[in-house]
Amino acid sequence: MGKSTVAPKKALTFPSLELQVATRAVKFADVIKTELDYQNLTHYFLTNSKTVLGYINNVSKRFHVFVCNRAKRIRDSTEPTDWRIVSNVVISITACQKTKLTDSFPQGKLVFNTILKLVQQNYFANWLLLLKENGKLSKSTTLSSLVPFLDECGDIRVGGHLIDYLSCYEVWHPAILPGESQVTKAFAYFKHVEAAHQERATTANVLRAAGVYLVGRGTKMLATMIRRWVKCTKLLGNLVRQKMANSPQC
Repeated sequence: MGKSTVAPKKALTFPSLELQVATRAVKFADVIKTELDYQNLTHYFLTNSKTVLGYINNVSKRFHVFVCNRAKRIRDSTEPTDWRIVSNVVISITACQKTKLTDSFPQGKLVFNTILKLVQQNYFANWLLLLKENGKLSKSTTLSSLVPFLDECGDIRVGGHLIDYLSCYEVWHPAILPGESQVTKAFAYFKHVEAAHQERATTANVLRAAGVYLVGRGTKMLATMIRRWVKCTKLLGNLVRQKMANSPQC
């Protein structure tokens, strides 16, 4: 399981690397199935490469030795119906939800907006529907104090009275994200490192400057993340007071 390097020293094309990754996934699945000793275990594999799916499903054409050996290894342990094609956006969301990201967090505005839209649709589906129909939320909702509105991309943002006089739209009208989401936690992790492990309020301000406003358990999530971080505990811990020694005896 420790063999995490999938790219050999010899230069390969991207389709060959993707096939290599698929082969490694099948080997890992075989190890897990053997060690856990599950009966009638059904597993599915996800890939964003249509070329890999073509290699797996094609049994009539002849390939190079590299492709042939790995395609045969995949077909020995799996069926073509076990493989699914997914988009790059879904892979980015899964990576953000399953890993703690630092510098690898996606910075592209298009990718970030796509992730933002999917998270809001998952957590704020009812509020999105109300905002599309009525343009505002009732006072009984938890977001009513933020005067939320839908921007031109259909994202929920914090409202206000400076819409026409903004120097930075994302700062004055940050996007609303739930503190319970793993994507929010990954983005908060990245911004906390960027803020040099400052306290919770500073990290929250950095997030707002980046165009994100946390609701729900956002404050508690930041406090828990900082409390469990050893480096933050050392930097933000209370100073030790020196205890005066006993007076010398005459």
